[in-house]
Amino acid sequence: MNIAFKLDSVAEIHPIRTDWFFLSRNATKEIKYFVTAAFHLVGDLDCWDSKEFLLWVCHCQTLSNVWTICHRADWMLMVVEQSLRLGIIELGNRELFRQFACSCVKAACAECGINASSVVLSAAESHSRGAITKDELFRVQKRMGGGATGAGVCGLPKWDPVAALQLGSWHTADSSPLLAALRASHFAARAAEFKAAQEGAAGSDLEERVRGTWKEYYVPKLFGEEHPEVPKRAGYHARLHSAEILRKTVPNPFLSVNSSRLGLLACSLEQFLASEATHT
Repeated sequence: MNIAFKLDSVAEIHPIRTDWFFLSRNATKEIKYFVTAAFHLVGDLDCWDSKEFLLWVCHCQTLSNVWTICHRADWMLMVVEQSLRLGIIELGNRELFRQFACSCVKAACAECGINASSVVLSAAESHSRGAITKDELFRVQKRMGGGATGAGVCGLPKWDPVAALQLGSWHTADSSPLLAALRASHFAARAAEFKAAQEGAAGSDLEERVRGTWKEYYVPKLFGEEHPEVPKRAGYHARLHSAEILRKTVPNPFLSVNSSRLGLLACSLEQFLASEATHT
């Protein structure tokens, strides 16, 4: 099915098919090439907040600029991930991303007033310093998997910030440091949202209204749904803080971008799609 839509005045997407998108000329060449290559050759469009991200990234001049000014750690990490898969950047010490994951979760714990002690988090910090091996780290993570599962199944649906941070801590031990960073930052932001909803619900009449029903176990979630601006504001500030931590922990990985490869990937794709379009 063919579709077409406009994203305000910043960027236009002209899909040839539902899974092929082109960024308009409003973006600089490097950004246009990156978005074209990443979305079409790598895919995973669903993992991006596609419309919001595209509207924002079109204001940037370069990928290095994205890293320097981005207000969301998850977006920064997704750009790194896609760039690695496209082969346009190289990373030195990838364990720096695990260090960020640990710092991000600890900062979120402090912000939420929750004890940051975690066996998995401590092991991840030890591994990032070279004190334990990767196999030892994975064994610790596996041993604590039951608690993480419980947090995901029972705690997250209730918007429990402790459960979110438990999951964030558990993911600091993921095999990929970049994935550990992405998941840790996600759950850190969720914890902030849950905490804000929890505090908002405590000062409202919601608890009284749902007392004696199944809903009394989901008061923070219900409050967040009634007042979405409360968790949204908390999540924004949490993601902004995580972005600042990320920039302090990991040097800008886009200081040296393989622009020739990026351009070749994008141009080759455009030629392919143009050829495909003539036959449809």
